[in-house]
Amino acid sequence: MVKLNKMEAHLLCLPGLRDDVKDIKLELSEVKNSCETNRSNLTECNSRLDEVEKKIPDLEANNVKINSLNQQIDQLKREITNRDQWHRLNNIEVKGVPLKNNENLFTILERIGEIVGFPIQTTCINYISRIPVHNSKEKSIIVSFVNRYVKENFIASARLRKTISTEELGFRDCHSKIFVNDHLTPEYKMLLTKTKTELKSMNYKYVWVKFAKIHVRRDDNSKPKRRATATRNESLSRRVPKCGEGSACNHAPDSGLDPARSLARSTPEDRSNRPSNTRFTPTSSHNR
Repeated sequence: MVKLNKMEAHLLCLPGLRDDVKDIKLELSEVKNSCETNRSNLTECNSRLDEVEKKIPDLEANNVKINSLNQQIDQLKREITNRDQWHRLNNIEVKGVPLKNNENLFTILERIGEIVGFPIQTTCINYISRIPVHNSKEKSIIVSFVNRYVKENFIASARLRKTISTEELGFRDCHSKIFVNDHLTPEYKMLLTKTKTELKSMNYKYVWVKFAKIHVRRDDNSKPKRRATATRNESLSRRVPKCGEGSACNHAPDSGLDPARSLARSTPEDRSNRPSNTRFTPTSSHNR
């Protein structure tokens, strides 16, 4: 009788065990489905990984081509910048002259020539015009000479004069300085500003522009060096420096200053009697 009671007690637990088995089977089925899904996803990932690995050689080859193309683009930018500057080799930029209605730019330039002691005739000028200044309401005067050596000597004479004021040009209501510089491209202007900023902390004494090239010199005993051209991406910014910015030296050492001074002080007859093969190559430092 006792055994029967025990058996009945065990049999009473069977319905619960059956329900537990059903739950376990259901969970195992879900786990199986999940494993099948994960296996499918893993297979898909492996397939994608194989495709990516197949593309790696092509990507590496494309990367080499891109680097080569970038170098070519930089080289083309340098050539374009140098060509643009070469086209401005005979040009000067005069900043600080107030804009006036019915002005005669030839007369203004002739007056500047008289002030600096280097008279300019209209036959020496290819063209003269005003252009807007970046981030300013002012307009600079661009003068293109027919001869680059006349242009260099004119700038050298302006440097010897050191200071030109608007009052000397007849502007009584305006008191400001006038600057005569090489007509540089925006890239060269940014490079000049960057050069001044960098070399100022390195105690360089001279920074100047000659034949549209930027030169630097640490002191009187060192040799001059020419600064390489920078592309737009290598420049500090796209901002073109305004008049008065920077710290370029007004007295760059150059043996051509004495011939320029002699030519500036000579009479028209003296200049006409000078040998035709004589060339003067004075420096052209920015006065800003």
